[in-house]
Amino acid sequence: MSQAITRRVFIIFAFLFLGLMAASAPAFADWEQGMKLFESKDFAGAQSEFEGVIAQNPEHPAGYYMSALCLIQLNKVDEAIEALKKTVQLEPKHYDANYKLALFQMKKGRTAEVIQASTAALENTTKDGEKGLCLKLRGAAYLKNNKSAEAKADLDQAIQLLPNDPGLSYLAGVASLKTKDFADAFEKLSKASAAEPTNKEYTRHLMEAASLSGNYEKTREIGEGLGDQRSSEATELLGAAYLALKDFPKAATTFESLPDSNKDKLYNLAQSHMGAKNWAKAEATLKAWQEKSPNELKTFELLGLVYENLHKPKDALAQYQKGKELAGGDKFDKMIDRAQLAIKHAEAAAAPPPPAEEEAPPAEQ
Repeated sequence: MSQAITRRVFIIFAFLFLGLMAASAPAFADWEQGMKLFESKDFAGAQSEFEGVIAQNPEHPAGYYMSALCLIQLNKVDEAIEALKKTVQLEPKHYDANYKLALFQMKKGRTAEVIQASTAALENTTKDGEKGLCLKLRGAAYLKNNKSAEAKADLDQAIQLLPNDPGLSYLAGVASLKTKDFADAFEKLSKASAAEPTNKEYTRHLMEAASLSGNYEKTREIGEGLGDQRSSEATELLGAAYLALKDFPKAATTFESLPDSNKDKLYNLAQSHMGAKNWAKAEATLKAWQEKSPNELKTFELLGLVYENLHKPKDALAQYQKGKELAGGDKFDKMIDRAQLAIKHAEAAAAPPPPAEEEAPPAEQ
């Protein structure tokens, strides 16, 4: 811990130990020795000294707090949390203890405890930076609890206090994504990604925000820039961007590179082939999808449309009728009517013309 932080620790507890020193000289000696060991980074030794302070003054918060700081340095998080709990039990308005308690409860995934402790810390500081940190932490906990509106409110407020924190911009961008404020998400995630361009999570969410906000050129730019480092999710977003930009050959190539386990691969690949009017490939892709998912209604709809474009109205009708059988209702009725009409037209066009009527001989005069 830096000298500045150590000095701050002394300042925090100086007023507390004025009373302690008068009441218990041995406790103060343990405290003084503990602080020396803490400064020299002998955290195990310091922690032992602070345990002595606690033993002699069990109702005094400072011993628990310093013990917690040592335990944190020793990576004994569970024990540190218990010491911090005791600190805030004895001194509920202790900002540092409440904030650290929230921070380490977050590491344990205990979001309800994070919200409680960060709220207590927030209520006991007047410093903008500290308020921003509390709001950031509480907002992150709300995000994990799927309370997106509360998260966005906290994180937007935190950004006003900590405008140059990329991690905060990222969290706020994710909250905006979850509340479907896609333009705002794109703005915040752009800032986070610009500050840390190698952060894959930032880039992935920025690409998602670009896609959802309809900025397909930016989605394409990000996706292509990732090159071989693209994840399956980023590859899928890139393919969707190509589809939206009507670059169907690139869309098909991109979707083909996805693993077969991708649930939307065949659907997107079929869309790409249909957009390129490559009906034969579209037919093969949709048949493969139908075999894999025999009750997927979209396959009957799209395969019927492919057959219509291949001038196979009877095959189209069979697909639409099977779809109606599975779906019930009137979803496929207009498609069936269209296919039946096409069959009639095809049959009429294929029918031989009626025999020409023989011209009657001229009447005798």
